[in-house]
Amino acid sequence: MKKYFYFLFVCFCFPLNSQSLIDYTYLGEYSKSQISSSFGYDARYDVAIYKVQYYTDNLDGEAHLASGLFCLPNNPNDMPLLCYQHGTVNDRFDVPSELSGGYSLGVVFASEGYATVMPDYIGLGDSSGIHPYIHAESEAWAGLDMFRAARELQASLEFSLNEQIFITGYSQGGHASMALQRMIERDQPAGFSVTAGGHCSGPYSVSEKMIDFTLGEDPYVFVGYLAWVALSIQATFPDLLADYSLEDIFIADIVPHIERFRDEEINLADLNTLMLQWLVLNNPGGFQARELLQDSILDAIINDPSHPISMAFQRNDLLDWSPQNPARLFYCTNDDQVTFENAVYADSILNANGAVDLAAIDVASNQDHGGCVDPAVLATLEFFANYADFPSHTESSHTTCDIVLSQQEQFLEITLDKNCQIDKIKGLEIYNTQGIKLMSTQQERLASVNVSNLNTGVYFVTLTTSNGQKLNKKFWKH
Repeated sequence: MKKYFYFLFVCFCFPLNSQSLIDYTYLGEYSKSQISSSFGYDARYDVAIYKVQYYTDNLDGEAHLASGLFCLPNNPNDMPLLCYQHGTVNDRFDVPSELSGGYSLGVVFASEGYATVMPDYIGLGDSSGIHPYIHAESEAWAGLDMFRAARELQASLEFSLNEQIFITGYSQGGHASMALQRMIERDQPAGFSVTAGGHCSGPYSVSEKMIDFTLGEDPYVFVGYLAWVALSIQATFPDLLADYSLEDIFIADIVPHIERFRDEEINLADLNTLMLQWLVLNNPGGFQARELLQDSILDAIINDPSHPISMAFQRNDLLDWSPQNPARLFYCTNDDQVTFENAVYADSILNANGAVDLAAIDVASNQDHGGCVDPAVLATLEFFANYADFPSHTESSHTTCDIVLSQQEQFLEITLDKNCQIDKIKGLEIYNTQGIKLMSTQQERLASVNVSNLNTGVYFVTLTTSNGQKLNKKFWKH
C-alpha cells in the first residue's frame, strides 16, 4: 500500500515527462575486501548497490518506466557521477539491475569513489517492449535520465554529488557511452556537462566498419547480433523499414528462430546457436555470415548507401560530431566481435571534425573481445583519475594503506599514501594474466622499476613490504 501511494504521489506531483525517480530498492553491500577478492580490482571504498526504477522515454517519446543499478561508494560527500553503459546481454533479465550483465564493473567504478549508474536500457530489465539494440538515441537518453534519477536520490540516501560527469561503457556500452556524451554535448541539458568519456570497444561505425567486418569474406560467428540489429531498426525507424519484413531480409529457414527471440521464447545465445547450426549444415566447406541474408538485401547493404536499411545503419553511426570534452577510445587490435577499426576510424573522423582532446588507444593488442575488458577498464580508470575531484578520504572510509602504481614513461612508479603503516617496499614480482612470472626484483627501498620490456596490457604485481607482508595490485602497461 505504501508503494502504491508513493507511485500516485510521483504521478500527480510530477508531469510524466519529468523523467524523475520512481523507486529504489536496497540490494546489498560489497566490502573493499569482497570487491578485491571477487572482481580482482583494488577497492578504495565499500559499495552499496540499489535497484532503481525511473522515467525515461520510449520510442514514441512517451514517459516510460526503466530500470538500472545504482552503486554508491561509502564516501558520502561531493562525489563525481559516472555512467557505465553495459554490453550486449542475453535477454531482459541479464542486466545490471538483476545483478547480471556486467554489473560488477559498476561496483568497481564505485569502489574508486564514483557514484555509478548502470541503466538497463529500454526494452530490458523492467522496461517493457523490444530492446532497440545499438540504437544511439535511446541508449543515450536512458543514461541521461538515470543520471537525473541518481541526483534525486541524494536526499533519501544522504550523499552529495559534485558537478562532474564521467561516461564509459564496453562493447554495445561503448556505443551507448559515446552516444550519451554526444547527446549531452549536443543538447546541453541543464545541469549536465561532461568531464571526460572513456568509450571501450564499441561499434561506432555501424554502416561501414561493422558491415565490412560482419558481412565480409571471413567467417563471423556472432551472427545473433545481425538478427537483433534487424529487429531494432524495424522498431526504431518505421519510416524507413515499413515495407521490409524479416522474410524480406533473412533467408526463410532462420526467420522462425528470430521471431522466437523477438517474442522472448529463446535468448540471444540460443538464437546464435540455431543460426550457426543452419550455416554449418548448409555450408559444410565453410561459411560466411552474409549467407543468412537475402541476396538482394546483402547487395543493397554492401553497395547502396541510399537503401533504407543502409540509411537506418547510418543513423546509428557516431561520426557526425566533434567531442569538445576529453575522450578516449580504448580498443584491442585482436577483437573478434567488434573490429578495432571502429575506434581507429572514429578517431580520424572525429578529430577531423574538430575534437578537442580525443585519442584512440590500443590497450592490449593480443586480446580478443572478452580479454579486452580488463585492460580497457583499467585504462579508463587511469584516464578518469586525471580529471576526477574526489573528496578527502575520511578515517572511516579509507584507513588502510593505499599503494599507487603509476607508469611514468617506461618506469612503474610505486607510491605509498600517508595512511600506510609501512615505510617502504622491498620486493616486487610481475605476472602476466596467465600467471607466468615475468619480473622479480628486490631492493632496500623500491620506488620504481623499468618495465620497458613488457608489452602493452594488464599485469599483476605482488609487492613485499618492509615487514614481510605481500600485497597484490594490478596495473596497465601502456
